[in-house]
Amino acid sequence: IRVGNPGIKPGDQVFVHCGGYVLGRVKILSVIKKKVKDLRDEDAWFDGFSTRDELIRALKRHYPGIGSNTIIHLLTFKWIEKYPVPIFSEKFAWKYDMTPAEVAKVALEKLDDLNEDEKLILKILVREGSIRKAAIKLGGLKMRGLVRAEIFKYFKLYHFISESSR
Repeated sequence: IRVGNPGIKPGDQVFVHCGGYVLGRVKILSVIKKKVKDLRDEDAWFDGFSTRDELIRALKRHYPGIGSNTIIHLLTFKWIEKYPVPIFSEKFAWKYDMTPAEVAKVALEKLDDLNEDEKLILKILVREGSIRKAAIKLGGLKMRGLVRAEIFKYFKLYHFISESSR
Protein backbone atom coordinates (compact mmCIF):
# COMPACT_ATOMS: atom_id res chain seq x y z
CA ILE A 1 0.00 0.00 0.00
CA ARG A 2 1.36 3.40 -0.99
CA VAL A 3 -0.04 6.84 -0.24
CA GLY A 4 -0.52 9.00 -3.32
CA ASN A 5 0.42 8.00 -6.82
CA PRO A 6 3.36 5.57 -6.78
CA GLY A 7 4.01 6.26 -10.47
CA ILE A 8 4.05 2.61 -11.43
CA LYS A 9 1.81 0.39 -13.52
CA PRO A 10 1.28 -3.33 -14.08
CA GLY A 11 4.32 -4.85 -15.74
CA ASP A 12 6.81 -2.47 -14.12
CA GLN A 13 9.70 -3.91 -12.15
CA VAL A 14 10.55 -2.19 -8.86
CA PHE A 15 12.60 -2.77 -5.73
CA VAL A 16 10.87 -3.55 -2.43
CA HIS A 17 12.04 -1.38 0.47
CA CYS A 18 11.05 -2.16 4.06
CA GLY A 19 12.41 -0.85 7.35
CA GLY A 20 15.38 0.83 5.70
CA TYR A 21 16.39 -2.23 3.66
CA VAL A 22 15.95 -3.39 0.07
CA LEU A 23 14.47 -6.89 0.13
CA GLY A 24 14.50 -7.65 -3.59
CA ARG A 25 12.90 -6.93 -6.96
CA VAL A 26 9.28 -7.54 -7.99
CA LYS A 27 7.03 -7.31 -11.05
CA ILE A 28 3.86 -5.26 -10.48
CA LEU A 29 0.72 -7.24 -11.28
CA SER A 30 -1.94 -4.66 -10.38
CA VAL A 31 -2.38 -1.15 -9.01
CA ILE A 32 -5.75 -0.34 -7.42
CA LYS A 33 -6.61 3.23 -6.38
CA LYS A 34 -8.94 3.90 -3.43
CA LYS A 35 -9.44 6.12 -0.40
CA VAL A 36 -8.36 5.09 3.07
CA LYS A 37 -12.01 5.04 4.19
CA ASP A 38 -12.70 2.40 1.51
CA LEU A 39 -10.11 -0.09 2.79
CA ARG A 40 -11.49 -3.50 3.83
CA ASP A 41 -10.26 -6.28 6.08
CA GLU A 42 -9.33 -8.21 2.92
CA ASP A 43 -6.95 -5.38 1.92
CA ALA A 44 -5.38 -5.55 5.37
CA TRP A 45 -4.90 -9.34 5.17
CA PHE A 46 -3.07 -9.06 1.84
CA ASP A 47 -0.68 -6.58 3.45
CA GLY A 48 -0.04 -8.80 6.48
CA PHE A 49 -2.41 -7.16 8.99
CA SER A 50 -5.20 -8.84 10.93
CA THR A 51 -7.81 -6.12 10.47
CA ARG A 52 -8.57 -2.97 8.54
CA ASP A 53 -8.21 -0.92 11.76
CA GLU A 54 -4.75 -2.38 12.44
CA LEU A 55 -3.70 -1.47 8.88
CA ILE A 56 -5.00 2.09 9.23
CA ARG A 57 -3.14 2.55 12.53
CA ALA A 58 0.08 1.41 10.83
CA LEU A 59 -0.53 3.74 7.87
CA LYS A 60 -1.06 6.68 10.23
CA ARG A 61 2.27 5.93 11.95
CA HIS A 62 4.05 5.62 8.61
CA TYR A 63 2.33 8.58 6.92
CA PRO A 64 1.54 11.31 9.48
CA GLY A 65 -1.44 13.40 8.41
CA ILE A 66 -3.18 10.63 6.48
CA GLY A 67 -6.97 10.96 6.59
CA SER A 68 -10.04 9.01 5.55
CA ASN A 69 -10.14 10.75 2.14
CA THR A 70 -6.43 10.26 1.42
CA ILE A 71 -5.83 8.44 -1.87
CA ILE A 72 -3.83 5.24 -1.56
CA HIS A 73 -2.77 2.60 -4.06
CA LEU A 74 -2.87 -1.12 -3.39
CA LEU A 75 -0.09 -2.89 -5.26
CA THR A 76 0.08 -6.59 -5.98
CA PHE A 77 3.29 -8.11 -7.27
CA LYS A 78 5.29 -11.27 -7.77
CA TRP A 79 8.88 -11.67 -6.64
CA ILE A 80 11.50 -11.73 -9.37
CA GLU A 81 14.44 -11.81 -6.97
CA LYS A 82 14.53 -11.94 -3.17
CA TYR A 83 17.90 -11.03 -1.71
CA PRO A 84 19.20 -13.67 0.71
CA VAL A 85 20.41 -10.84 2.95
CA PRO A 86 18.53 -7.51 2.80
CA ILE A 87 20.66 -4.58 1.63
CA PHE A 88 20.71 -1.38 3.68
CA SER A 89 18.82 1.14 1.53
CA GLU A 90 21.49 3.84 1.79
CA LYS A 91 24.16 1.43 0.51
CA PHE A 92 21.87 0.15 -2.23
CA ALA A 93 20.88 3.53 -3.64
CA TRP A 94 24.09 5.43 -2.98
CA LYS A 95 26.98 4.34 -5.21
CA TYR A 96 29.43 7.10 -4.37
CA ASP A 97 32.59 7.33 -2.29
CA MET A 98 30.96 9.46 0.43
CA THR A 99 27.79 8.87 2.38
CA PRO A 100 24.91 11.35 1.97
CA ALA A 101 25.63 12.68 5.48
CA GLU A 102 29.29 13.28 4.57
CA VAL A 103 28.28 15.18 1.43
CA ALA A 104 25.84 17.28 3.50
CA LYS A 105 28.63 18.09 5.99
CA VAL A 106 30.96 19.24 3.21
CA ALA A 107 28.20 21.36 1.65
CA LEU A 108 27.49 23.06 4.99
CA GLU A 109 31.19 23.74 5.54
CA LYS A 110 32.10 24.94 2.04
CA LEU A 111 29.04 26.60 0.48
CA ASP A 112 28.14 30.16 1.47
CA ASP A 113 25.00 30.63 -0.61
CA LEU A 114 22.71 28.02 1.01
CA ASN A 115 19.26 29.27 1.96
CA GLU A 116 17.73 28.47 5.36
CA ASP A 117 15.64 25.54 4.05
CA GLU A 118 18.69 23.96 2.42
CA LYS A 119 20.74 24.42 5.60
CA LEU A 120 17.98 22.85 7.69
CA ILE A 121 17.74 19.76 5.48
CA LEU A 122 21.52 19.33 5.38
CA LYS A 123 21.92 19.81 9.16
CA ILE A 124 19.24 17.23 9.87
CA LEU A 125 20.88 14.80 7.43
CA VAL A 126 24.27 15.26 9.12
CA ARG A 127 22.74 14.78 12.58
CA GLU A 128 20.58 11.78 11.66
CA GLY A 129 23.15 10.09 9.41
CA SER A 130 20.78 8.80 6.72
CA ILE A 131 18.29 10.04 4.16
CA ARG A 132 15.58 7.86 5.69
CA LYS A 133 16.05 9.16 9.24
CA ALA A 134 16.31 12.76 8.02
CA ALA A 135 13.05 12.37 6.09
CA ILE A 136 11.28 11.05 9.19
CA LYS A 137 12.50 14.08 11.18
CA LEU A 138 11.25 16.37 8.41
CA GLY A 139 7.72 14.95 8.52
CA GLY A 140 7.73 11.36 7.36
CA LEU A 141 9.07 9.00 4.75
CA LYS A 142 7.26 10.95 2.05
CA MET A 143 10.03 13.55 2.52
CA ARG A 144 12.74 11.17 1.23
CA GLY A 145 12.45 12.61 -2.29
CA LEU A 146 13.10 16.12 -0.99
CA VAL A 147 16.15 15.01 1.00
CA ARG A 148 17.47 12.96 -1.93
CA ALA A 149 17.02 15.88 -4.34
CA GLU A 150 18.96 18.18 -2.02
CA ILE A 151 21.83 15.78 -1.45
CA PHE A 152 22.20 14.88 -5.14
CA LYS A 153 22.39 18.59 -5.92
CA TYR A 154 25.36 18.91 -3.56
CA PHE A 155 26.98 15.66 -4.55
CA LYS A 156 27.52 17.12 -8.02
CA LEU A 157 29.43 19.96 -6.34
CA TYR A 158 31.39 17.60 -4.08
CA HIS A 159 33.92 16.63 -6.74
CA PHE A 160 34.50 20.29 -7.55
CA ILE A 161 34.89 21.16 -3.85
CA SER A 162 37.26 18.27 -3.16
CA GLU A 163 39.34 18.99 -6.30
CA SER A 164 39.63 22.71 -5.50
CA SER A 165 40.75 22.06 -1.92
CA ARG A 166 43.71 19.91 -2.97
